Amino acid sequence: MFVLRPSRLIPLLLLILLPVAPFAQQSPATKEPTPSTPSTPSVPTVPSAPKVVPQPGIFTVPDFRLPPREIQPIFLAGNVMREDGSPPPVGTIIELDCGTSRTREASVGPNGYFAFQYGGAQRFNSIVPDASEGNGHINDEDAVYWNPLRSSADSRVETTTPLYIRLSGCDLKAQVAGYRSSSLTLNPTNLTRVNSLGTIIVYPLERVRGTVVSAASLLAPKKAKERLKRARKALEKGKDEEAESLLREAIAGYGAFGEAWLELGRLEQGGARYAEAREAYERALAGDPLYVPPYVALGWLNALERKWAEAADIIEKALDLDPVSFPEAYYVSALAHYNLGDYDQAGKRAEQTVLRDSTYQFPKVHLIRANLFSLRRDTGAADEAMRLYLRHAPDAPEAELVRARLENGRPGPPEKR
Repeated sequence: MFVLRPSRLIPLLLLILLPVAPFAQQSPATKEPTPSTPSTPSVPTVPSAPKVVPQPGIFTVPDFRLPPREIQPIFLAGNVMREDGSPPPVGTIIELDCGTSRTREASVGPNGYFAFQYGGAQRFNSIVPDASEGNGHINDEDAVYWNPLRSSADSRVETTTPLYIRLSGCDLKAQVAGYRSSSLTLNPTNLTRVNSLGTIIVYPLERVRGTVVSAASLLAPKKAKERLKRARKALEKGKDEEAESLLREAIAGYGAFGEAWLELGRLEQGGARYAEAREAYERALAGDPLYVPPYVALGWLNALERKWAEAADIIEKALDLDPVSFPEAYYVSALAHYNLGDYDQAGKRAEQTVLRDSTYQFPKVHLIRANLFSLRRDTGAADEAMRLYLRHAPDAPEAELVRARLENGRPGPPEKR
């Protein structure tokens, strides 16, 4: 008879209980393979990383009112005054004109000062919003916000293009009834986060009698206008001979075509054919005496030929007709009067050039100023003027001479150019 002893009972219980654990862990829904389907050996699986379930409050909701990080706002400030230096009329508004868009940005204070922030959701200015514009806001409630889900015409705050690039070539102007304004052209190479731009000058409308577009040219036949358009495109591509041929065809079809005569004169002046260029400019004026660009072109031509009296005379006529649209005319006037020995008028025109040359196209005006200050024995002002010249034209041919003059002192009265 088989007797189950206690010493044999423990191993037997272990053999019975151990196989139960794997089966206890199986899901009740596990099905056994059918006899017709051969079972395949199971492949051990790689344990997967546990999923992290985000808890409330871990991820912040995007604030679409904020612009992208790439967009850094730019602060722009300046002054507006009348021709005599007094503050502008009450209600003067600053507009930003970028060609395809024009926006009201700020109102001008009683002392002529204006300031505003360009770009960013929180805009800083002092203008009362115009209901016709969507970006004349002054506070958070009126702000135009960056919305990545919307394709808006307001690219100022909704693209990642740097603001200084978007402002390239834009003009700041003052708008007030009964006046016309000079402009401050924005140069991206000179823009920083905070900018003091200079001065805008407003003139009564009766002071601006000239035009920048020839009235006679508006009456030109369609074929003549088309040839002028093609000639300008040829000039852009450097095809001077083709452009000259087209311009002469345009003039042959309409002799009073002032704009075509002007382009032909510039082309001939570029080829050092000064006599032909002078004739072309005079023909442009003959068709429309209020057309100002030929006056300015003749002033430059006389300066190139060192005909200072003629240059001063013709350029003053241009400024009398239009004191707003041609900053270069002030520079030519300063140069001509300086070489004529009319230092008071030269100094006046030089300072007016500095006020209007917002893009520093005429750094040599500071050399004229330096020479005039030297004549007055004002060495400090002369040195400062030469430093301004070096700041805006550090690699110019005269730069080394100016540096030497600063280091070694100034000679006697400067020679006329």
